[in-house]
Amino acid sequence: MCDASMSPEAVGAELKKTFSKRDAARLALSFKTVRELDRMCNQNAKTEEYRDKLSVLKNYTEGFSEEFTTQVDEFSRFMKEEQLGYLDDEYKEKVRSFCTNLVDVWISEFLKG
Repeated sequence: MCDASMSPEAVGAELKKTFSKRDAARLALSFKTVRELDRMCNQNAKTEEYRDKLSVLKNYTEGFSEEFTTQVDEFSRFMKEEQLGYLDDEYKEKVRSFCTNLVDVWISEFLKG
């Protein structure tokens, strides 16, 4: 089983069992981005930082999983509407929830082994 603490190299090796070398490399990079987002959720990152990472993530994963793309789009939409610097704790908790869900959906969609 995989979790967010796995190294991108270990994830890449696992992905090569299911995907072409090129696709596995793109998905390994996307996992690294998911991990960065997950870490950001425990810090005081700015809204624009989230939006930038989500844009990169979407580019890496587009066409692989409709469910994951939907998750990225929902997170992105939420971050577009909210300015994190002005959010109360309840909204910051929603951001953390998006991060956790993103990790979980990535693992379930791309590491089905």
